[in-house]
Amino acid sequence: MRRLLGLLFITTLVVLSVGMWATGHTLGQKVDPPIVIETPGDWLQAEIKVTDLSPAPRMLNAQPAADQCGKATPLNLSFANTADGSGVDTYRFTQEPTDPVLGCMFGAPANRQGYRTAWYSLTAGDTSIVTITTEGTEYDTVLAVYSGSCQNPSVLACSDDLRGFQSAVSLRVIRGQTYLIEVADYRPGVPRPPLLRFSAVMHDGGANWMQVNTLPSGGVSRHAVVAGGPNDPYIYIIGGQTTVEDSLAPRISQSLYRYDPAKNEFHKLLDIPGAGVSNTTAVYLRGKIYIPGGFDGNTSEYRNLNLVYDVASDFWDKDPIRNPPIPVELLPNEEMFAWAAAAAAPDELSYYVTGGRTSYHSIPHPSDVVIPNVYQYMPASRQWSEVQPMNSARYAHTAAWVAKGDRGLCVAGGLTTGKDGNDRDVVVLLTGGECFNPNTGGAWQPTGPLNFPRYNAGSAIGPDGNWYIFGGLDAAGGVPETEAYDPNTNTWHVLGGEYSLGGSPQDPARDWPRGVYWGDALYVFGGNTPPSENRVISSVDRMAVGAGTVPFANRVLLPLSTMSGTENFLAFSTPLLPNMPVSGNFVESTQFLNGYHFDWPAFGRVTLRLTNVSDRSILRLSVYDISKVVRAQDDSPLTGNKAVSVTLEPGRYFVTVERVVPGDMPNPNQVYQLVLDTGQ
Repeated sequence: MRRLLGLLFITTLVVLSVGMWATGHTLGQKVDPPIVIETPGDWLQAEIKVTDLSPAPRMLNAQPAADQCGKATPLNLSFANTADGSGVDTYRFTQEPTDPVLGCMFGAPANRQGYRTAWYSLTAGDTSIVTITTEGTEYDTVLAVYSGSCQNPSVLACSDDLRGFQSAVSLRVIRGQTYLIEVADYRPGVPRPPLLRFSAVMHDGGANWMQVNTLPSGGVSRHAVVAGGPNDPYIYIIGGQTTVEDSLAPRISQSLYRYDPAKNEFHKLLDIPGAGVSNTTAVYLRGKIYIPGGFDGNTSEYRNLNLVYDVASDFWDKDPIRNPPIPVELLPNEEMFAWAAAAAAPDELSYYVTGGRTSYHSIPHPSDVVIPNVYQYMPASRQWSEVQPMNSARYAHTAAWVAKGDRGLCVAGGLTTGKDGNDRDVVVLLTGGECFNPNTGGAWQPTGPLNFPRYNAGSAIGPDGNWYIFGGLDAAGGVPETEAYDPNTNTWHVLGGEYSLGGSPQDPARDWPRGVYWGDALYVFGGNTPPSENRVISSVDRMAVGAGTVPFANRVLLPLSTMSGTENFLAFSTPLLPNMPVSGNFVESTQFLNGYHFDWPAFGRVTLRLTNVSDRSILRLSVYDISKVVRAQDDSPLTGNKAVSVTLEPGRYFVTVERVVPGDMPNPNQVYQLVLDTGQ
């Protein structure tokens, strides 16, 4: 029987000062701020089909809204609990002098802060899109979402009168960030018990990912993936681990596959010689694939070979004369390493191997020997050389050559070792990255910190020149978010939840996914689920990016009302001209109000007539001024035609036709007529 090896995650992260943990770093160099973690095992078990898991619950069980921002009612929203909300009578609610001004309020409200404000808070459980609505509320609501604090809120979205007099917004949220949500009453009066109905729904993540195929040999992780060159439009999947038969030795893969993205087909190529290789890295240079060693099942030492595969001849060359491994004298303590990350130079004349660890453990361990070394290999001269070492020793990181912004060789994330405040050896999760351009010299320069620090992640350079990182682990488990490094600003940005790779109970985040861009799409192969499952994955997934830019999280989406009133049904209501009937109907089940407006030129009396109303319908006819004060209304509970007459001063006025009956699905063939009757 297979057994799962590994340790449980600790429940908290311990943040240490750099001075405590940094060992072997040059004084004055900038290093990543550390996070101490206890990491899981890396043994893999049987393949799992993630669709076999039970569906996620969807519940509305929040407590009633709070009357004050500082006591905001928390919401529970994540991929595991995708809906939340509550109802509350806001009759005794008040507004605070410090409540924010609601810039999206329509017309000329009596108070720009609204009345009887109700508050919720959301600490997002996952990165996704959240839609918030007050539909069903029995008064005129204004809805706003803020980042920041009650003392210093920054508005992200604001809505007034999106569907009738209720409000709705959709916005991107980032896992772990807190958002404040305010619902205000537009009007000061309370003609009846004001019932607020509030709901928030988190959309499922990963909408831009699609499974397009399955690996021919089943699940694989700890493998390498490279893309062919300009004349080689294929993707190559190399080695890895497929499963664990017992507690001592994983099954190492010897397989090499070529994947054709255009035809969505796999082709089996010549097996890797020997026992196979995992926990490795690879690059593609001018028709050849290079693998600088790795793990072949030998728990005493890592494999020091420079394996070379010739694509044209389907041949592996392991001759140490033609393709020498890293010279022993260049190795740290003359010991080979694994868990490194390699990147090819843009001219494809050389490649670089960064970091790694020389000690062997089945799981990351505080006693690991982690190296900052960087090596360059030149195939033409068959020469290895050491170049500028990284500021931070690291392994289980990712690397790429970032040409945009002339950044050069870049690394991000990964693990290292250090000391905690009690001088104990610990494993440290690195929060950022660093770049070094061998062509210009100088030192390694830090990138901005990752929004979600991770190790065992995959990465690829996109068609826009940005560097994308996806998957991996942190101290809490899998990291589903995809981030993009913008070389021009030296910062990492979280992409919207539709670009997250897994993260739900049905589709867990991935450890060790590997992928490359082909055209405008990112292809990811295999990996394994986080330590709670630790099962290998066989799927091939494609993320559609498109020709444009990828949206970052925390950008507001439609439908919403902006500061200028966009999507406000009164602002975009149908104009009424004197004595010229207009036709209207109700089409959707959620459509209860149709809006109209007219400009009244002089003091005088006007009549609004609603005719051709079905004898099966009850409609309510209302007239409002610019402050949404009711000036006239026919709300008799009778079917048939309606009419209101009112004396008005010059100005703009609004008319609503409200569907009272039927209350479910309307009949779109029932068409009414509305006329502004001036008596002329």
